[in-house]
Amino acid sequence: MISLVSLLQTILVLATLNLNLTFAAPIAQDSTSAFADLEDRDVSYMQSRLFPLGGYPSKSAWTTSTALSDRFNLQAGIPINKGGKPPQGHAPDGKGAIVSFFPQGSINPGNKQAPKGGMSWYTSGPHWGSTFTKGTGSWEDDLTRAKEITFGYSVMFENGFQFNKGGKLPGVYGGVSEEEAVGCSGGRQEGRDGCFSSRLMWRTDGAGETYNYLPTSAHQPESYCQTAPESHCNPDYGDSIGRGSFYFTPGQWVTVAQHIKLNDIGSSNGAIEIFVDGVSKLNVQGIELRTRGDSVFRGIQAQTFFGGHSTDWASPKDQTAWFKDWSLAIIN
Repeated sequence: MISLVSLLQTILVLATLNLNLTFAAPIAQDSTSAFADLEDRDVSYMQSRLFPLGGYPSKSAWTTSTALSDRFNLQAGIPINKGGKPPQGHAPDGKGAIVSFFPQGSINPGNKQAPKGGMSWYTSGPHWGSTFTKGTGSWEDDLTRAKEITFGYSVMFENGFQFNKGGKLPGVYGGVSEEEAVGCSGGRQEGRDGCFSSRLMWRTDGAGETYNYLPTSAHQPESYCQTAPESHCNPDYGDSIGRGSFYFTPGQWVTVAQHIKLNDIGSSNGAIEIFVDGVSKLNVQGIELRTRGDSVFRGIQAQTFFGGHSTDWASPKDQTAWFKDWSLAIIN
């Protein structure tokens, strides 16, 4: 004879099985969507990639990433110091992004004979009074007082993108004044001791590097121009450092972040570190980014184009890249 306790236990087991059967199908059906767009759902996922040294959220950081709820509107709120506001659109996966189109034959904007492609604009950051500027003074004032920052963004090159010999990608610029700092690139020689810039660059097959314009009077360690896997220093143009230390893969988002530390005047204790998807891929220590105390961070040098200057650097076809998740943090 079945006891009342046994009967109740049996009913409980059946009820449990029934519950499992009832909810199994919906969970299985939703298993793919549960992990879709991970970067837009997991805050820590994008935070660790855009802000690899931390610093976000705080009044000393801002981002346009839709994955992070406290985001800033690039188009509406960030003043452009030089250049035009870039076109907004959507990447192939539907995500909102800045669209950078490279028509066939396009090259460095300085080449007036070639089709215009890519983009070039400068910004020091958000308007004061935004979500990201809650203190006193201005974001620009805060940035010029900084000794150490990180700047990150995500980029996607279209499937089948042909990198040719190489091209420029956004980075950071600085100098003794906004006028001196803007245009610290393009083979410029005049006023080089009053400015600096550190952009990224792609090379053949999507090889990545840091591409630096540093004061010509600065003293760099011998190891700087020997940084593995490949480096080339050019006093007339920029220094190609760590070429091939990471790669851009067409058809997928790659999140890059620069960590830049200014040196103390008279000391070679500056640094440039590159993170790719949250992992440090290139770390250059013991360098001089400035020789004057009034040479300070000014903001983002948002440039992308093919080149080089000669036509053999030009885009071999019409093609596109997309940019999103612009983010900057003051570390020190």
